[in-house]
Amino acid sequence: MNERLVAAAQARSKASADSVVKSLRRHEERNQSVSISSVASDAGVSRNFIYSTPKLRALVEAARTDPHRRPAQSLSAPGGSTGSADSLRTRLAAALRRIESIEAELDAVKRENSELIAEVMELQNPQAPKNVQPIRPRRF
Repeated sequence: MNERLVAAAQARSKASADSVVKSLRRHEERNQSVSISSVASDAGVSRNFIYSTPKLRALVEAARTDPHRRPAQSLSAPGGSTGSADSLRTRLAAALRRIESIEAELDAVKRENSELIAEVMELQNPQAPKNVQPIRPRRF
């Protein structure tokens, strides 16, 4: 019975992913702007489904950030057409811009993380001011 539940869940997930791909194609055909919310609504899936499926999220983000990208091309089966050299250059440039953006965001998060770690360490190991003498334990 467990195997049937797993198979049913996988089939439902595949059907939902196919719906997202079809929605991306419809957005492209209609020349509509792409967002995770609009694609999820059109596909009849939750936004969380797209966010939690890395491949789908990447496809929606790529379609959203590069208006010249055609979702139908990148979603073709392996061995399908690879696109023109200009198309590939455009996609590469968009990917490089995205990488630079992510690297900048990562650097900012690393800096913030370092500051927060230093703050936690300071709170865990407080230093008394120099003009304050430490309290001696009482002897009973």
